[in-house]
Amino acid sequence: MVDTRFYGQSTPHTVRQLADMCGALLEEISEENRVLFGISTLKNATPADLSFLSNTKYLDDLRKTHAGAVFVVSQYAKEVPSNTLPLIVSDVLPAYGVAAALLYPSVHKPAEIHPTAQIDPSASIGDNVSIGAYSTVEARAGIGAETVIGAHTAIHAGVIIGKRGQIADHVTLSQAIIGDDVRIHAGARIGEPGFGIVPSSRGMVFIPQLGRVLIGDRVSIGANTTIDRGSIDDTVVGNGTIVDNLVQIAHNVHIGKNCTLVAQVGLAGSCSLGNQVVLAGKVGVAGHVHVGNNVTAAAKTGITHDITDNQTIAGFPAEKVNVWRRQVVTLRKLSERPPDKGERNA
Repeated sequence: MVDTRFYGQSTPHTVRQLADMCGALLEEISEENRVLFGISTLKNATPADLSFLSNTKYLDDLRKTHAGAVFVVSQYAKEVPSNTLPLIVSDVLPAYGVAAALLYPSVHKPAEIHPTAQIDPSASIGDNVSIGAYSTVEARAGIGAETVIGAHTAIHAGVIIGKRGQIADHVTLSQAIIGDDVRIHAGARIGEPGFGIVPSSRGMVFIPQLGRVLIGDRVSIGANTTIDRGSIDDTVVGNGTIVDNLVQIAHNVHIGKNCTLVAQVGLAGSCSLGNQVVLAGKVGVAGHVHVGNNVTAAAKTGITHDITDNQTIAGFPAEKVNVWRRQVVTLRKLSERPPDKGERNA
């Protein structure tokens, strides 16, 4: 259920309004003024709710749903019960995302700088900026208009944050320049010095990390993710890239535009990703390796060598996914083969 304590009261919309805003086909014109008040799962929806089918695993729930309307692709429109209106779309989840934002608009509190926040006089604070309790903004830092800073967040000297940023609680930002419309979730650490350590005859030597972190526009950084600043050159995250929780991005890494990094991905120093790269959970990329444009890596892939554009890869070390699948099947068949006489006597 959508708890009003956290998300406020919903904003009712007619089915026609939702269909128009989400680009959905509504065939039952006579029902276009039906009002929907909220969102629920197929199983729990009432006639006042909107729901959606994004996975065929829940087809049986669709056939039994009591929802007022559901987003579906045309292939499954005939599975929708007679009491429910199908909203036919080419891609369900983006349509659902738009509808959810319409039904549950963000609650915008008036811009406020909490009295416990500490702001250096040389810092630049844009219009309508909010800064939470016990946060600090150090010398020469700049925060763009309409940006929201959570509680207990540290904006270190010289850091620049663009417009309309959403910086959550307990975030630390140092040696970073951040674009517009960036979201950084709780506990993220941006601009840390990273693992600049080398052995020598005198023991371990710490190498000063003198670069920056450059984050483009419309980037999202997940909770407890770390992005280390460059050693001399910069660590770069391109426009539109989405980084999940608990991701490690080491110094001098370059990430292209519109990439997706799922939880527990690890990128070693000086590796680079092209545009529209997707790394599933726990993928590791070795240092100084380049991953080309439009590459998708399955979960737990270990990338130890350069990968050219437009590939889907898996396994450790990484292989083209069809090669990896054959390897898995071959190994399974070998392990199931009865031992020969020599093996039985061993």
